[in-house]
Amino acid sequence: MTKTFVLRKVTHMAIALGFVIAAYLVDLNAVLVLAGLLAGMILLARLKPRFDPLKLVSRKSYGELFFVAGMFGTGIVALPDHYTVFAGAALMLALADPLAALVGRRYGTHRYRFFGEERSLEGSLACALVSAAIFLYVGLLPLHALAGGLGIALIEAVTPAGSDNLFIPLAAALLGVLFGP
Repeated sequence: MTKTFVLRKVTHMAIALGFVIAAYLVDLNAVLVLAGLLAGMILLARLKPRFDPLKLVSRKSYGELFFVAGMFGTGIVALPDHYTVFAGAALMLALADPLAALVGRRYGTHRYRFFGEERSLEGSLACALVSAAIFLYVGLLPLHALAGGLGIALIEAVTPAGSDNLFIPLAAALLGVLFGP
């Protein structure tokens, strides 16, 4: 596991936690403005290759753009009435998604491929367990939390080019709003 890989995952976690804190301390508009500013910075970095610290991924990925879009859409779905659901969806990006990659990279021995991207059963299991725990935190019933955790792990497994950063929080927010307290 390279330092660059770990740095990317820690950055992923920190930015998602930043959205949780911003939504708690301020309001929906602040989250949407934060997402917009981050999107602008990312687009600027992509247009100026010398300035792009995001070029740490050797594969073709738009994960950072999907991340911002995912947080923007999740804010629209969950805020202002369902802060806990928004926080849970952001925690999926902060914990479940990066841990799937870290566990898969470190302990993954049972590999599989979807859309040309390699995953591991061990990473997918980590994603499912962490996601289920977050769904319990959000207030879902245990059976719904387990099913939701498996669903999030499936989304993480089959989405290409970083698009899991869009679909994971949106799916989590929709499940939380529909099945939460």
